[in-house]
Amino acid sequence: MSGDPEQEYFSDGITEDIITELSRFRELHVVARNSSFTFKGEAVDIKEVGRKLGVDYVVEGSVRKAGKRIRVTVQLIDASDGNHIWAERYDRDLDDLFEVQDEISRTIVGALPQRLRGAMVEGTYRKPSQNLSAYDHYLRGRWLMENTATPGQPEVYAWFEKAIAIDPRCAHAFACIGWQLAYSQFNFARSADDLVSRARENLKRALEFGDGDPTIHGMAADAFTCLGDNEVALLQGSRAMALNPNDIQAMFGYGLAMTYGGRPQEAIEFLKRANDLDPQAAGFLLENVAECHYVLGDYQSAADIYLQWNSMPPHGFANLAACHAQLGQNKQMAAAVAAYELASPEDADFASYADAQANMCARPEDAEHWRDGFRKAGFPV
Repeated sequence: MSGDPEQEYFSDGITEDIITELSRFRELHVVARNSSFTFKGEAVDIKEVGRKLGVDYVVEGSVRKAGKRIRVTVQLIDASDGNHIWAERYDRDLDDLFEVQDEISRTIVGALPQRLRGAMVEGTYRKPSQNLSAYDHYLRGRWLMENTATPGQPEVYAWFEKAIAIDPRCAHAFACIGWQLAYSQFNFARSADDLVSRARENLKRALEFGDGDPTIHGMAADAFTCLGDNEVALLQGSRAMALNPNDIQAMFGYGLAMTYGGRPQEAIEFLKRANDLDPQAAGFLLENVAECHYVLGDYQSAADIYLQWNSMPPHGFANLAACHAQLGQNKQMAAAVAAYELASPEDADFASYADAQANMCARPEDAEHWRDGFRKAGFPV
């Protein structure tokens, strides 16, 4: 938009980077550069762009330079009706053209898939239920999974099971079921004997049908950490990052694997980068960063982070109580314990949660560290 040929190269470079990096998300069908660039510089009707390219959503943007500053705008648009789903503006000092190009494209690609998934879920609710595909069922289940405080809700499983009934090789549905089962250990009730084996069986199918999908490998890293399979979790997390270093949820899975695999300081730095890519996704990163600080003995930082967590589930209050207990903050500890008791089920069995938390730790000293905090808070461990 500046009329400067140098900035046209910059704009083209960002566009190519976004196309390349979005293509790493195997859930998405991304139109190649040659087709996309036919609309460059044109005053276009987004609906017409969507029709000609055969896509449901369009990402468009602009670059403007003023002196040593550059402004990049980007927006995600529903091609069916032209409605804006998401928009962002990036202002940067233009010290190193290529470094700025890389940073902005990376940030856009980190944030955009989550916004797109939310829009796609809304789209499924506009369809007649008999017309839902396996992917539609998966999307609804995924949305519920991410917005339900307690893992393992029957309705969530039902959506994934419907997806598998339509497509028996639906890797994402198998991954989500495995993840749900793994996290169900933290529901403060004695788990069914076959829960862990069922989790592993579903994760096995997910990796069989979805090998090479970074989201699948990232979820596997997360789930295997919960199951106490630390080496497998680190391997899956590393694989996810090699396939797509911009997948926020894959980064979370790898960060959790590092936290409980004995590398908490490395995990903090890694998760900070994930948060920089998409600050609005901080909700599901907060807990992991707090756990890193607890393992490192920085209890005040851990407590401060837990207190930023909106709609904290019961186990979050238990962990917060352990932080205050380690700090000798008895008043705050008592408040956190009371909040845990109010939020947890009536038949809650705290010992089962403490066992699951300790089981995640590759290092015995980290497991005992958590038990020590729970004991000091007065929980039955």
